[in-house]
Amino acid sequence: FAGALVYRLRARWQAPGLPAWLAALLLLAVFAFPATGIWRAGWDALAAIVLFPLLIVFSANSQVSGAAARVCATAGLLSYGFYAFQVPVRDWVNFLLAGADLPGLVHVALVAGVTVAVASILHAFYDVPVRRFLTGRLLARQAGGNHVKASKA
Repeated sequence: FAGALVYRLRARWQAPGLPAWLAALLLLAVFAFPATGIWRAGWDALAAIVLFPLLIVFSANSQVSGAAARVCATAGLLSYGFYAFQVPVRDWVNFLLAGADLPGLVHVALVAGVTVAVASILHAFYDVPVRRFLTGRLLARQAGGNHVKASKA
């Protein structure tokens, strides 16, 4: 819901862009906010419904260059794979390390690192080839051709 609202708002109003460093700092602040117990669910809802959409609105026009631009481009390419595989990877890591008493930050770093690796591998060996194949089919269809050859009977 908030994503659709942000999309519609952006078509009518361009928010000023935050400096990229400030957007990153605000994102980390939202993640690091020490909400615990009964307040955790409320904070998570506030972050998902209000804070993240606002951060997106004010970060959409941020300008980055150089290494930061390459990091942002790579994060964009891997973001869906990271989103899709974070829970299965976490569960897999928990299963493999059952009984290991890792500090919380080490556990998070391990799950994040493995998830980035999985997303990178799937991007290179699944997403890119499938997109290339589908783009070829679409271009062939637009050109009036048929990508599937008829067999001789």
